[in-house]
Amino acid sequence: HMRMIFEIRDLKHATPATVSRAGILYISTDEGTQWKSLINSWIARKGYPDEISSVLKAIFSKYTAVSLLWLRINSKSVVPVEDM
Repeated sequence: HMRMIFEIRDLKHATPATVSRAGILYISTDEGTQWKSLINSWIARKGYPDEISSVLKAIFSKYTAVSLLWLRINSKSVVPVEDM
């Protein structure tokens, strides 16, 4: 058996059949909040108590956006990267 992972920019030319058969999951980056969804999902999956979850969310909210901005301005990526 073989597993393949495809990363695509958008689903403009994909048919519904292609999307369902390939098991494609599309995460929109239009609002620039993709990282928040990923962090919230990760915290929820960990099953931390509410007080720890709240602290983690506050820390990520405080530092992630500015860190991602700093990286975008001050570094050059080897592969094209979408804004998160």
